[in-house]
Amino acid sequence: MASRKRESAESPVVPREEAAELRLRKQNRVLVDLARNPAVHDGHLPEAFREVVRAVARTLGIPRTGIWLYEKHGNCIKNVCLVTTDGSDPREGTVLSLDDHPEYLAAIRGERTVPADNARSDSRTKRFSDEYLIPNGIHSMLDAPIRLQGELAGIICAEETRQIRRFSADEQAFVAAAADLLSLSLEAVEARAAERARRAAETNYRLLFERNLAAVFRVRLGGHLLDANEACARMFGFNSRSELLETRRFSFFDSLRRDSKLLAELRAKKSLSNLEILTTQRSGSPIWVLGSVTVIEGESEPVVEGTLIDVTARKAAEQKIEFLAFHDPLTVLPNRKLFEDRLQMAIAHARCGGPPPALLFLDLDRFKAVNDSLGHALGDLLLSETGRRLKRCVRGDDTISRIGGDEFMVLLQEVRHAEDAARIAQKILNQFQEPFNLNGHHVYSTASIGASFFPADGDSPEDLIRSADTAMYRAKELGGNSYQLFSPSLTEKALQRLETENGLRRALERHSFVLHFQPQIDLNTLEVAGLEALVRWKHPVRGLVMPGEFIPVAEESRLIGPLGLWILRHACLLGKEFNSPGRRGLRIGVNLSSRQFLDRSLVRVVEDALASAGLEPELLELEITESTAMEDLGVTARTLQDLRAMGVGVAMDDFGTGHSSLSYLKKLPITALKIDRSFLADVPENPADNSIVSSVLRLAQGLGLRTIAEGVERPEQVEFLRRSGCQEGQGFLFARPLDVAGTNRYLTEASGETLV
Repeated sequence: MASRKRESAESPVVPREEAAELRLRKQNRVLVDLARNPAVHDGHLPEAFREVVRAVARTLGIPRTGIWLYEKHGNCIKNVCLVTTDGSDPREGTVLSLDDHPEYLAAIRGERTVPADNARSDSRTKRFSDEYLIPNGIHSMLDAPIRLQGELAGIICAEETRQIRRFSADEQAFVAAAADLLSLSLEAVEARAAERARRAAETNYRLLFERNLAAVFRVRLGGHLLDANEACARMFGFNSRSELLETRRFSFFDSLRRDSKLLAELRAKKSLSNLEILTTQRSGSPIWVLGSVTVIEGESEPVVEGTLIDVTARKAAEQKIEFLAFHDPLTVLPNRKLFEDRLQMAIAHARCGGPPPALLFLDLDRFKAVNDSLGHALGDLLLSETGRRLKRCVRGDDTISRIGGDEFMVLLQEVRHAEDAARIAQKILNQFQEPFNLNGHHVYSTASIGASFFPADGDSPEDLIRSADTAMYRAKELGGNSYQLFSPSLTEKALQRLETENGLRRALERHSFVLHFQPQIDLNTLEVAGLEALVRWKHPVRGLVMPGEFIPVAEESRLIGPLGLWILRHACLLGKEFNSPGRRGLRIGVNLSSRQFLDRSLVRVVEDALASAGLEPELLELEITESTAMEDLGVTARTLQDLRAMGVGVAMDDFGTGHSSLSYLKKLPITALKIDRSFLADVPENPADNSIVSSVLRLAQGLGLRTIAEGVERPEQVEFLRRSGCQEGQGFLFARPLDVAGTNRYLTEASGETLV
């Protein structure tokens, strides 16, 4: 990572991701199409299995997707449907015993989904490695249980063979919904089997009226029930046909008569088909029926005859799919699509003279740290608990939405004054003062909130959301755990940030970055001990841009990953060049961002960079800040131990400006402390600064750490540092950051010259 000397401790925030929204819409469309597919909802199993598996494979872009049915008595699973896109042979019929896999069986029975990002090491799935995972080249799995009457009936399994893959929350919800559809198919098959058994037992019925599987009835137009078959009695919760007839009333026809328009249409047309009506059973439970009715004129009062089919299960499935299309499956809050629809309606109402709406945009502070330290399951629980706490803060007609990741929006339907929205925002922040109890883990979490108002801050949903998002970013910049109201100046800043982000993307594509190096000098021998790599952006208009102007944007937009990788690789390559014969032992320092350091692949990335450049690990020193080291001490300790085991050095940069604990500092395997330039500015004239620097140097000596002072600009500072035991220094007194050619010249000249 490029060096950045920043005093603010802003947390990177992921901007709104259109790709995630498109993916969710696509998944919802696929689920709706599957729910309407006759093979799925009517339970034609082979075809239903094939349709669902293909849909999951296409939607997730997964190489292998299959369905396994569970055999309870044999305690095993058998593959009955498999689709592959990676060229492997789709061998259906494979049987796997679960006797030796209790962890997996417990997980698939108890969880909605079982995501195994690294299936070969996941405790629930790693026992499958030798017999199934490795032979089939499987790295990651996402399994969801198929249930029948609440019991495990099978599994739908998405398998990644190309690389280790982390399945997102929306992908997990999508596969779980697909499993639910297969559960409905199995229930349809069971229902048909039960119906066939019932029909076989009713051979004594001779009349078509009595044998009809559908509910058949005859009722007077006034509502008096004349006749009905056994199917009708059962459908409406009666034990027998005679028990239904004793009631003399029929709830379906009462429901039909309450719809005056429908009843008038029946009288006029004499026949109606495909009527879907919500009525009630004998117990009062709601039931959806699909019916066809005909009016038969008689000598006295007309009679209505008809047949009915119970479609309650189908309606429930449709309602469930519709709910998933407009709600977040994790928090059960409205999703972005439904939220924007309601915001559009609120704006339209305001334009017609109604009360003006306001918008709050909320983002959790440091949510990634919770996910990385406690795992995604507890991270999801934190998001669910956040949704519940938000509900306590708003009114009944307000709308709360989770729009993705750790971002929420709140639509305030009626806000007469900005103070009203500010009061609700503060109420939300107060809700975060109490810790979240996440399965026994007490976690403190804060939020950053931005507010925008109609019409002052935008007259469309897009403008209001953009303004609230901009204000939220401002709250982040101020340290989080606060709210900010939108102002036009924030828009200008947001546009500048967007322009910088787009420029960075183009610069990465065109390799428009260069490295400069600032020498680090041994204060006792005045020889060059190392070089710190510093990135510069070769802008086509602005010329050479310093890192302080673009590194914060790179961190917020997640471009810091590819940029940091480029810096590491090129620093190692140039480090090999600088350590030519006659210059051996020249250390190369490379800064790491927080996102880089906490990436699980860091150690492998460093190994690859060293190997590609042919640079000895002992000549590379990675620099991290105090705040990065303290973000997740468990991850920090493990990563530092792995790096030190390779031989790579680790320096703590800007020491003294963060919030580290000395008790933890002694436990971290670092090799050097870098004293921040802010402490050196008034040395040796200021006694207070002298004491601080001397204390840090004594601390480092006690811990056996090498020390490097930054910002050395005067000879008297060198003398003070040398007397105080500081080993190295860097600053304008010795050299400014130099390009590659300048660095080579400096190294050549410095070998025979005095540097101070």
